Amino acid sequence: MYAKCGVPAKEHEVLEELPTQNVISWNALLGQQGKCYEVLYGFEHMQSEGLSPGAVTYICTLKACRSTEIMHIGEQIHDRIMSM
Repeated sequence: MYAKCGVPAKEHEVLEELPTQNVISWNALLGQQGKCYEVLYGFEHMQSEGLSPGAVTYICTLKACRSTEIMHIGEQIHDRIMSM
């Protein structure tokens, strides 16, 4: 809701206030963010919190890496998926 209303900072605030953060709540956040660096930051932050990315997480992250300036990061993530 906050992403669609143009208030992305509030999304992070709501996520931080959740009593339990899980992959589903992170996927909801990552799927709504349009800026590639925000998605990559969230992807890394989620993992630093001890959560393992799932299929939806990888899809959201790869979708964010489609711009040419960070395509190499998308390729690294793809390689990681293929080695699983």
